[in-house]
Amino acid sequence: VNVASIDPDAPGPKFPAAGLLTGVSILVGADGPRGAVASALAMPVQETNGLRKEAALGLVVNFENGQSAAEKGRRPFSLARQFYESLFTECEQQTGLALENIVCYIASQTHYFVMTPTRKSLVSAGIVSADAPDGKL
Repeated sequence: VNVASIDPDAPGPKFPAAGLLTGVSILVGADGPRGAVASALAMPVQETNGLRKEAALGLVVNFENGQSAAEKGRRPFSLARQFYESLFTECEQQTGLALENIVCYIASQTHYFVMTPTRKSLVSAGIVSADAPDGKL
């Protein structure tokens, strides 16, 4: 990486005044591909297909907390499909709805669930129109 032309007053990490940044296999900037680290080094942006581009749809469900013994024993949780693939697959097979994640909050008056179902599964269930553009139901 040629660091000779980097403005020393630019935001971000500080590099040697001139020359090359040597012995570097990878440079990680936590400010994004168009952030200060990449632009200060005139690094090309390399897009990946790791993140899906479709809009996420959040489903929020509230249930009354009846303060039963069983409810008092429940704990809040947060599960993501990439960490609990078999559980999410089993739920999808039983319900027909594919979720990316689910979070459960428990308060004195309510059980509050937030889920992100996939658009494809909502279309398959007839909940969302297959012809609707992203952001529209």
